[in-house]
Amino acid sequence: MTPLAPSSGLARMPAMVSFVLPILETVMAHYELPPPSYLCEVDGNADVLAGVEVEVPGDGVFEMPQRVFFWSPACLGSAEAYERAALQAISFLQGLYGFVVRDYNYDCVVVYRNYGKDAVAVAASAVRYAAYLERILACTRSSAADPSRRVFHAPARPPANLVLLYSSLLAYVSFI
Repeated sequence: MTPLAPSSGLARMPAMVSFVLPILETVMAHYELPPPSYLCEVDGNADVLAGVEVEVPGDGVFEMPQRVFFWSPACLGSAEAYERAALQAISFLQGLYGFVVRDYNYDCVVVYRNYGKDAVAVAASAVRYAAYLERILACTRSSAADPSRRVFHAPARPPANLVLLYSSLLAYVSFI
């Protein structure tokens, strides 16, 4: 498919990416089955059907391999019809072999969502701790100026590592 020139006034067509057909082909290869066949037929009502044929080994009673067909109407487009037929074939093979298809895109979204929740929790804790440190530093400054106003009973001068921790914590919180 070649993109249309911008001067033509027509919008570019989005690229269609098939996810189900490669999964079906991978499953077939994993279980050492012959590759699926993709069919297109017209039924008795003149409806166009897209189909997928899979061949599975016999079940002990029948030693001959069995050919199983999965059909989908191609009224919306042949690519979508083949996807639907392939999805039926995958469902059939799942029942036969008991495998599970994992969607790693979904898994990645869940991982990022969990990281996001954790990052918000860490940021909220950091903000609370920064506010606590700010109160301590304010008290030490005020107690250095007026020893009678000691609220937290903090040392007169804040330790250098506390000031460094506070400033780096504020930098990290502002970065998040």
